[in-house]
Parts: sequence; C-alpha cells; structure tokens
Amino acid sequence: MSYLDKDVALRKTLGEDRNEAVALWAQGYRVLEMSRKKVEDVSRYGGPRMYDIPGPDKARYEIDKAFWRAAFERTRMMEIMDSKARKEFDKALETKPPVFSLDNIETQYLAMYQNSDEMFLRGIYEVFRHLDHSYWNNNHEPYQISEKNIMGYWLEGWCLSNPRLSYHRSDLVNDIDRCVKVLTGRKHHPRELETKINAALKDQDGPPWIYEDDDYHMKFFKNQNCHLTFKNQDTIDRLNRAIAQYCNHHKL
Repeated sequence: MSYLDKDVALRKTLGEDRNEAVALWAQGYRVLEMSRKKVEDVSRYGGPRMYDIPGPDKARYEIDKAFWRAAFERTRMMEIMDSKARKEFDKALETKPPVFSLDNIETQYLAMYQNSDEMFLRGIYEVFRHLDHSYWNNNHEPYQISEKNIMGYWLEGWCLSNPRLSYHRSDLVNDIDRCVKVLTGRKHHPRELETKINAALKDQDGPPWIYEDDDYHMKFFKNQNCHLTFKNQDTIDRLNRAIAQYCNHHKL
C-alpha cells in the first residue's frame, strides 16, 4: 500500500518558473545597483538602506528553498513526514539548498518518494510509541494503541487560567492528526488541530476542558494531562496495522 498517490509528479515547468524567478531577480538587482551608484555619486553618506537587499547568490538560495518546499507540499510529501523528518528537511535547506533543477529533483525527491511508505510507517511508530503504556489495549504486543490514552503535560502549566496546548506538545499533536488524516485518505492541514483545540479551550471555564470533533474526544485537566479518545475504531485498526507492519519489518 502506498500513502502517496502514484500518479503524483512534479511539473517540469516548476524548474522553468524557478529559472525565470532567479533571472528576474538578477535583472532587478542590476538595475538597483545602477540606482545605488547614482545616489552614491552625489551623496557623501552613500546609498540609503533601501538598497541593502540580498544579492543574486543569496536570492538564489531563498528562491530554491521556496521551490523545494512548494514541490514537497504539492506532491503531499510533507504530509507523510513526521516532525523529525521535517526538521531535517528544513535544516538541509537552511545550510545550502541544492539548485532546484530537473536533475536534482530526480535524485533528491524521487529517492525520498521511493522510500515514502517506510518513512510514513516509521513516523507513525515514533509518534504513537510515546503513548502511556498502561492504556495500551495489549501490553504483550509493543506499541498497540487503544481507544483511550492518557497524555502527560499537554497544557502549559503557567497559564491554566487561560489554558492552551503546551508548546512542547504541539509537534506531537500535529503528528497525531497528520497520521490519522493520511491513513484515512484526507488532507492534513498543519497546525489545524492545535488551533482548533486552543480556540475551544479559550471559550470554556473548566477544568476539565473539553475538545471534540469527528476524530477525537479530549478532556484536559488541571494537572496538565489530557485524556485522549480516538472515536473511530477503523482509525485505531489502521494505526495498529501500520505500527505492526513497521515492528514486524524491523523485528521490534
């Protein structure tokens, strides 16, 4: 089973769009430098700060970063990457992004595409193995999740009068929702669940504070814990099959 559509492909015109963007920046930069020179010829203080913009090399890095991110979002690759994989991806782009060209797309993206199912299963395993052990439905089978789970320290401890999700749990919340949405064939919108939870908590007196939608029932307590219930048994079964597949493959 693949968790990405097999007919998804990057448009070749993305590379053409990138080249045009780089060329236009270089053209604009040359004109800007001509303007700067005119000002500096008559001003003892040099050109105004408005001329202090990135040159063509720095601009190329920023343009390539934008196109790599757009390509991974359009192909839904970002949806199967857990927070660790996304941070590694962002770090690689921040150092010195590869040129966004057709050759690099084939070597960089297609290699990840071929391993996308393994990456997604690993992400599910890493996300759900942190759930509270006592609330797994079978302690003899590793990382089997159940309907109800206790999640520790999901609220910020310093603002219980105005409760909100802990900053340190936001990646986990986003990853849980990402796994559920992708496994059930729906579009995942980053940080959407986190935003909805915070909005719901803000409008309640509590404790306990409640958040509920079609997928989750969450009850938050003054000790910062959350009782998380997955409402759909089919979702639980899909998650456990994915976890079992990963564990069996890696002999865990």
